[in-house]
Amino acid sequence: MIWARKHINNIRLLFTRAQALPDPFVPAFLQAGGTLYALPTLNITPIHARSTLDEWLSHAQTRTVLVFVSRHAIAFIGPSLKKMSQWPNIPCICLGPGSKQALMKHGIAETAIISPLSPPYETESLLAHPFFADPNTKNKHFWILRGPPGRTLLQDTLKSQGTTVEEIALYNRRLATLTPLLHNQWETALANQNVTLVSSLEGLQNLMTRVDQLGNKHLKTRLLKQPLLLPGARVTQLAKSHGFRYITETGSLETQSLLDALKALFP
Repeated sequence: MIWARKHINNIRLLFTRAQALPDPFVPAFLQAGGTLYALPTLNITPIHARSTLDEWLSHAQTRTVLVFVSRHAIAFIGPSLKKMSQWPNIPCICLGPGSKQALMKHGIAETAIISPLSPPYETESLLAHPFFADPNTKNKHFWILRGPPGRTLLQDTLKSQGTTVEEIALYNRRLATLTPLLHNQWETALANQNVTLVSSLEGLQNLMTRVDQLGNKHLKTRLLKQPLLLPGARVTQLAKSHGFRYITETGSLETQSLLDALKALFP
């Protein structure tokens, strides 16, 4: 969908998603005439060298299932997937359509990818997939490829079923140091934006940490009064506890879902 400019040229979006990867939403938003304040609340950096990842995957068992918690995990390990003996039919699990497309770009067969059959693209939806009801699932060896420790619902569910689970951290996430340049950029964004996009619990918590670092109560109050786009219910609960008043759950961080949510807010 290409929006008419009248639908979007008054939207000034504070965009807090990590930008280590190209995000198709950004060019679509800008092409439609929106104003973007791109200030990530998560910096993503890899942990392992390519040779280490190649070595790990070359020794993977035939019963290994790869679980990707994000597109970042796919980006960091993707070039090494061909080292696995069962490539391209490697059983892979991911959460959203964007991650599925990323796996396919690395040559993984679409039929080998397990993901939620419909939004919201969360762990609960993933666990409802018929794959997890198959008795043979407990004989698999799951490698959960992730960043720093986060939610453990998937791991806990698999372990409770007697499944072997191994967690491998591929990258770190942290809030960048507040330099004078960043301080000015954040103050400008918070004084002018009229909607905010946050993609995760950690991203929202870092956003509030950053705003508190600025020490400007007026800007914090203004932020809390602006519309907030979030992917799902868990992040919404945290947003409400911080005092956000106008929250929209998009159900997905895919480009069209975000554009549709913005269009509904700014008809």
